[in-house]
Amino acid sequence: MVRPRHFTDDEMLDVARACFIAHGPGVSTTVIADAAGVSQATLFKRFGTKQELMEEALRPRTPVALLARLAAGPDARPIDAQLHEIGLQLQALFDRVLPCAMAMWASGTPPSSVFRDPEQAPPVLTRRALSAFIRQAQEQGRMAGGDPEALAMQFIGATKELVFQRHIFRDAIPSADPEAYVSTLIRAFWAGCAPAEER
Repeated sequence: MVRPRHFTDDEMLDVARACFIAHGPGVSTTVIADAAGVSQATLFKRFGTKQELMEEALRPRTPVALLARLAAGPDARPIDAQLHEIGLQLQALFDRVLPCAMAMWASGTPPSSVFRDPEQAPPVLTRRALSAFIRQAQEQGRMAGGDPEALAMQFIGATKELVFQRHIFRDAIPSADPEAYVSTLIRAFWAGCAPAEER
């Protein structure tokens, strides 16, 4: 006899996340349970209410690899090359997070329910880590441009825009290669942030 597969909580959350993104917050728990290969009773036993399941499934996960990269600080390579690498990591992060955020917004769930501790929310942690990275580069004399916090927010916002436009407007915007987009962004950003000797 073949035993049914036992899904871990993380695997069930992956299934639930895919269902909420594909069908919206109104998706039936029957659909989610069927997709996960479990009964609704099992789903509720493990995650409580549908609202609790949705919040847990759609809550942005901490971008551990990106935060570790930023915490390591600037390495010996040119700063603009490192920012290019970071920009691509940010785009990959937004590609994962934005569909979840859109489903959560559609449900009317307030951010306070999603981020119980705003100080530890992944967007806040990412902004702070990038600010610290920029500050270190400035202290090393390898980057100019002003307030690190403002520069971090500008960089994150510009990096996110392509993903936002692609998810919101789909075919209404020209196709853009993420690599080419980030390369163009870095050239413009670096023109204002390069140390004087590089301008």
